[in-house]
Amino acid sequence: MAKTLIASDTVDLVVLERNGFIESRHRGTAVVIDGAGKVLTALGNPELRIYPRSALKPFQALASMQCGVPLRGAQVAMACASHVGSTEHTEVVESMLAKAGLSVEDLLCPEAWPGDESTRAEKIRAGAEKSPLFFNCSGKHAAFLWACTENNWDTKTYLSPEHPLQQRVIEVIEEYAGESVSHVGVDGCGAPVPVISLAGLARATSKLALAPGNKHADARAATIATAMLDYPWAVQGHGLPNSVIMEDLGVIAKLGAEGVLVLAAPCGTAVAVKMADGSGRGSDLLGLTLLANAGAIPTRALTAILAKLTRPVLGGGVPVGSVRLASGVLDALEA
Repeated sequence: MAKTLIASDTVDLVVLERNGFIESRHRGTAVVIDGAGKVLTALGNPELRIYPRSALKPFQALASMQCGVPLRGAQVAMACASHVGSTEHTEVVESMLAKAGLSVEDLLCPEAWPGDESTRAEKIRAGAEKSPLFFNCSGKHAAFLWACTENNWDTKTYLSPEHPLQQRVIEVIEEYAGESVSHVGVDGCGAPVPVISLAGLARATSKLALAPGNKHADARAATIATAMLDYPWAVQGHGLPNSVIMEDLGVIAKLGAEGVLVLAAPCGTAVAVKMADGSGRGSDLLGLTLLANAGAIPTRALTAILAKLTRPVLGGGVPVGSVRLASGVLDALEA
């Protein structure tokens, strides 16, 4: 089995400071690569093997498309999404299922409540019920099912690692990451989730971001990169970090559970982050700062986007601190 995360692989990445006193530390590892795959910055061990979780969705979507799924427009973005189950999201998923000749009952992802935190209670009071349609991975699963109907594959076992679709997913991930999958687990949605290195995740997303301008790239990869930026609301949700980053910066942004984040600019510069404690707090701050330090986004754009995404640390309703980069990260960026 692949070597899992240990303390020596990680460094302090982000701290929470309250009234001048560090209250919490988030350790992890991060890597920045350029469009040629060269490592520009490494914090901790970039060869650390991780479950990228939902950060792999664009490549799972690519496998579905390579298996004949004719995704179009927002459907492409939904196949890559970790969405919040809004009406906009579920309408697209239902359109995908209808094209496949299937229904919500065919989805094998878990049930979830509809909407984000601000709308969920209202929808429940209005009589909404849990459904797999609202699960954040339902778009990916709808694409999986559509691939099955396009190829006359069994729709009841599409999550099995031995299913031909899942075998293709592994091949795509290995091709784009430039390394072999060393272990396969089960994701929260029930789909197989492979283990690759953090550097491999960055390489894969870099190739995806470069695809629209690369005449030798798979046209379906170019379609995925373009659709994520054209329909950022579909990938997560209006006003949520991944969607805001893509909308404001034109940078591919994809979170993964347990503290994973990957960002990639059109030039191919990519950042991958894994927080050892599984927290996502500070990941956007770190990832975007690393991207700006590499020259992939302008400093003024960094300042503007962080003003939208970062929240102050409050004491009695008044700001008394902040989440900031750890001193070791700042030293590395100044070196």
